[in-house]
Amino acid sequence: MIKFEAQQKTAKPAAHFDEPKDVVVDPTLSNAQKAKALGSLEQDARQLAVAASEGMTGGERTNLTDVLKAKETLAVSAKKK
Repeated sequence: MIKFEAQQKTAKPAAHFDEPKDVVVDPTLSNAQKAKALGSLEQDARQLAVAASEGMTGGERTNLTDVLKAKETLAVSAKKK
């Protein structure tokens, strides 16, 4: 059950986490799984930013800065271990 849940969280992180920083503190994911989830969130945020720059927005803001900060936090915490 936990393995399935981790797979779901890494495959569709936006459906499971309110903020990118929540991925970093999730105790059920390994660092590799967290990196994968944050990579997915980053890709989504970059696509949204491109769409916004082309005038195709739905009013939602991109959280790219938050994703990048979370990725940095994860990298720092991984180095400490």
